[in-house]
Formats: sequence, structure tokens, C-alpha cells
Amino acid sequence: MAEGTAKQSAFIDGYNELHKALQDLAAPYFEEIARNKRQDDFIDARKAKRFLENNFIPFMNAVHMLKDDHEFLKRNVNNLTKINELRNVIVHEYNSDEGLYEIIEIAEPTDFAMTLLADVKGKLLQPVSVSQYLTDRNKQEVHFLRTQDSVYQLFQAVDEKHYTQFPVFNQKDQFQGIISDNGIATWLSHMALVDKAAGKVTIKDAIIQDILDFDEKSGLFKVVVKDTLLYNTLHLFEVSAESKGTPTVLVTDGQSTEMSALHPDNLVGILTTHDYVDMYAAAIAEEAEEV
Repeated sequence: MAEGTAKQSAFIDGYNELHKALQDLAAPYFEEIARNKRQDDFIDARKAKRFLENNFIPFMNAVHMLKDDHEFLKRNVNNLTKINELRNVIVHEYNSDEGLYEIIEIAEPTDFAMTLLADVKGKLLQPVSVSQYLTDRNKQEVHFLRTQDSVYQLFQAVDEKHYTQFPVFNQKDQFQGIISDNGIATWLSHMALVDKAAGKVTIKDAIIQDILDFDEKSGLFKVVVKDTLLYNTLHLFEVSAESKGTPTVLVTDGQSTEMSALHPDNLVGILTTHDYVDMYAAAIAEEAEEV
């Protein structure tokens, strides 16, 4: 590499390594476009064929093609655009005779730019799965309840485990919903008012089904398989105007994400809003100063 500071040279090397990784992952998408098996608003079949024939997919074209399947790329599009612009500022032209890039000492990459290059490459080639995250955080244990269990089994689990979400199955192992801390509070409030009016306390005979009937969030859940990439689960926690709140994410070691496929034996983890920040840090480059 011709001239330039040590940091500029390291930046260009990192950029080229990331570009190669992006091209390798994006190539199958462009092959589908070239064969008219995939449609894209910006790349037609002729352009896709030209990229493949030249063995060169532009950096940002690769990013945009991959971002819908790689959540952390989508969240870093602006930063990666700046990375690409910075590379074009630093590199003047390629000298084919010497096999070297000519570097102009006009801009110095920031530490964030260097970290982002390495981090994105790492997450592309060695992404963290939901299963790996659960293992790393020792979160594989799931405490489920049966509809006919006594509420005292729930209270004991809350006291011992400090859990806030409990999947519920009936006696036939069919999934019935989730008991949340909100549902527990709502049910206890109702019982306290009813008991006060009756002049006695009767919760000792209550069962899990009684609480489940009061929990408005019992059906607020999503199901993912354990091999799902962690960064592709983050959008599940986003609240929209149409949603009734943030769902609990149930992790299964099966292949189906249908509620009917849930079973006490294949439920291997639970992810809640309490996990979101940690999940984000594990799956996506942390925010820092701009490039």
C-alpha cells in the first residue's frame, strides 16, 4: 500500500476484509436477481450479472442487499455509509502495475471507525445465536406451570427464582399462555377487593388458571427457534401503535414457531424486556461517536 499513515493503512485493510465478507454473503442474492428469481427496487438482472461477471459487488450495494436479513447491518447503514465515504476520501486510485492503493493523507480514521469495521465483520462471520446467548448468560432454565397447579407454587417460584414470566400448559401439555407479573398484580388486587367485601381471604384454593384468566398479557408472546440469530430477534421487542405492549419471547429447540408446537420438553429459554439491553450489546456494535 502506497504512503499513508499506519492507521489509514489498517483502516483500508479492515475495509477490504469487510468488503470481501459482504460480497461473499451477498453474491447468492445477486445470483437470484440475475436469474430473475428475486426482485429488487434498485438492482436489475443486467446490473446483477455485471457485478457477478466482474467479481465485484460495490460495498453499499452489498450492505443494502443483506440488511433485511441482518438486523445489525440495518441499524448501522448510516455508519457504514460514512465508512464507505471515508474509504473513498482516503484512497485516491489503484495502481494496477504495483498492485497498490494510493492513499491521500487528508483524513484519519477514528477509533470508532476501526472498531466498527472489526465488529461488523465479526458479527457477519461469527454471529451470536439465541442458543449461544442463553448458554453464555446461563439462562437455559425455564420454569413452567400447569393450569391446575396451586397459586402457591407460583408464589414459591417467584420467591426463589425472582422470575416475572411463567409459561402455562394444561394437563395434556398444550400451551395456554403466559402469566406475567402484571397478571399476578391484577389478580391479587381483584382478590383483595373481593375478600375485603366478603370479610375473608380465600386465595388458598386458587389455581393457576384463575390468574391466567385475569392476565391481559397472557397471549402477548412470540416464539423463536434457538438457532435464530440474536440480532434478528431484537425487533420483536419494539412497540408499535398497533401492539398491546412488549411481548415475551419463548425459545424452542423445535423447528416450528407455531403456538401449537410449544411443549414443556422443547421450551429452552425465555427472553423479556429485562434482557433487551444486554441482548443489544451482545448482538450489535455499541453506539459511539460518529465516524
